[in-house]
Amino acid sequence: LLRLLKLLGVSIFDWLEKIWHYRNNGEFDDLITTFLEETESELWETEEDLRSFVRDRSNIERYIAADMGANLIFKYRSRAVIADPACIASVALETIDALFDERNVPPQARQLAAEIIEFSRLRMTNIFDNMDAVHRAMFSFDLNRFADDILPDDIDSYRYADPVEYRFALPRHTKQTIRSFLGTYGDSLMGLSRILSKVYFRKLLRNVEHEGKQSVHLNEREKTLGQGQLSGLNEFA
Repeated sequence: LLRLLKLLGVSIFDWLEKIWHYRNNGEFDDLITTFLEETESELWETEEDLRSFVRDRSNIERYIAADMGANLIFKYRSRAVIADPACIASVALETIDALFDERNVPPQARQLAAEIIEFSRLRMTNIFDNMDAVHRAMFSFDLNRFADDILPDDIDSYRYADPVEYRFALPRHTKQTIRSFLGTYGDSLMGLSRILSKVYFRKLLRNVEHEGKQSVHLNEREKTLGQGQLSGLNEFA
């Protein structure tokens, strides 16, 4: 979505502001509220409060036991992208629609935005569970070509003559990597957070196939090209 917003001349920060003020999804509200509460709970009002805290040996032991001191960015990244991808996709779509209403964005750009969000949701779905599942959806735009073009221009030029079915699957080597990490760190929220802190996240995303051909080994391409620019969802991940 970031690439599309830039193409349309729409401020990314205006979209982020829409997300910040969004209040129509209970799961999302809970995600933001608990993140803020947990962040504030690990701060101190004064230097003396901090000194008093660290003098207490039991607090140090809680850090050693990992009862405290979690990397909150990775923890909530795990929760948002792994546990609630449908929730994040819903918020992304509703807020981008509201922003596009204000900017009188044309219908084809709205459709492309919706497909980008769905594409990203499916790539992030069932990464750590039900890994053998294959998800399918029809797309009207060539999203891989849109992501690859250095300077994308006319949106209609990326439209297929007829909708194409995309299939989203985890390749064998990715599943092996994930299972190895799960064996080491477990599948709790804390365990998933530790995994995401140690691995390049987009290497874990589902590969995409269409018309019987794999889409240019997305995981390898993303190391140097633009799938991260394709969707704001991936940037939040």
